[in-house]
Amino acid sequence: MAGRNEWQVNAKMVQQETETRGSTLACRRLGEQTVVSSKNRNPGGKRQEQGRGKPENCSCRTGQIETVEHLIVECSNYERQRGELVAGVVMVIGREKWARRLEEENGAICSVGAVWGQKGNRKKNGEAGKSVLSITNCPIHSYADDSTLHYSTSFNRRPSQQELHDSRLEAAERLTSELTIISDWGKRNLVSFNASKTQFLHLSTRHNLRNTYPLFFDNTQLSPSSTLNILSLSLTQNLNWKLHILSLTKSASSRLGVLYCLRQFFSPAQLLSIYKGIVRPRMEYASHVWGGSTHTALLDRVESKALRLISSPPLTDSLLPLNFCRHVTSLSIIYRYFHADCFSELANCMPPPLPQPRCTRLSSHAHPYTVQTPYARVNQHLHSFIPHAGKLWNNLPSSVFPPAYDLNSFKRRVSGHLSSRN
Repeated sequence: MAGRNEWQVNAKMVQQETETRGSTLACRRLGEQTVVSSKNRNPGGKRQEQGRGKPENCSCRTGQIETVEHLIVECSNYERQRGELVAGVVMVIGREKWARRLEEENGAICSVGAVWGQKGNRKKNGEAGKSVLSITNCPIHSYADDSTLHYSTSFNRRPSQQELHDSRLEAAERLTSELTIISDWGKRNLVSFNASKTQFLHLSTRHNLRNTYPLFFDNTQLSPSSTLNILSLSLTQNLNWKLHILSLTKSASSRLGVLYCLRQFFSPAQLLSIYKGIVRPRMEYASHVWGGSTHTALLDRVESKALRLISSPPLTDSLLPLNFCRHVTSLSIIYRYFHADCFSELANCMPPPLPQPRCTRLSSHAHPYTVQTPYARVNQHLHSFIPHAGKLWNNLPSSVFPPAYDLNSFKRRVSGHLSSRN
């Protein structure tokens, strides 16, 4: 009985040293492998009682347990001595140099967005430490594991078909060169890219030319796509948001249909909460990007069906219209861009302030933050974010602008102004 109790005490000591419930500690003694488990229950699911002996499937011996304890003591001594040695080295060379030495020893992590990267020995020339975002000449944007490489051309006048063909051929060659650089970077850093999942979309309002341009990635020719999905936004060749809004309408309608089938189990207040939490966010996501499209009336129809489903005017009257929320969102983002409360790349997209050389009837009603709205030759540009939101911005009164930058105050004042107009 004493030997059995000693085994249980030793096993409990091993459990305390491992500091992890259910972990397994292995050691070797004279060619035999001994495994000590710190689990509290046996395979049968019954708790072991003190004084009842070892579990039936355990082959541990007291000598082996003593060996485990000896190894634990040696590991503790090693960790203590290593800690003292590291502390002495840090006092001599400094904490920054010590961290840099550890980084060189263990390898650096080269991040691309938030996912791409690898751990390995850093090369002397520093190529492994470079991010893929900094090795390309064309702009590249990444979010998590999605990266987008783009190249654009422009003309001062309406180009001919031959000029369009030459510019598109040059763009394909330029992008192929950039993709080759990215592929070589991946080989050096042990990162593999799946060329079959790479999409290619050509954005243009003129599609009377052939669209089969030689664009290669990892010796694989990329076939052009009709749509490109980036962060749940469906981009088409002519930047028309009809297809994306149709997709939002179908998704919101399907969710609303499920809610209609379950309407008898919920009160009007619960139906309103479910609509605001599940259906409505689907129709408001990134609304400032496509909010200027003429196809947003499809979403208004979905909301009218939801209001009929809830069938409680005292509750639904407090629900702000979708168009109202889209305008507030667009104006808030323009307010941030105007005051450069964003990335510099986005702030540079903001049109310049409108000069007011003389006092006129129109200038007397304009606020000092008025901007020059860009000239839109086609409807796709007219209904895009900057021209559409810029027009709303210029029509605001001066009273909605706080004396200093305050986004929350601006939102409240804009909401009050738009509510009074409605």
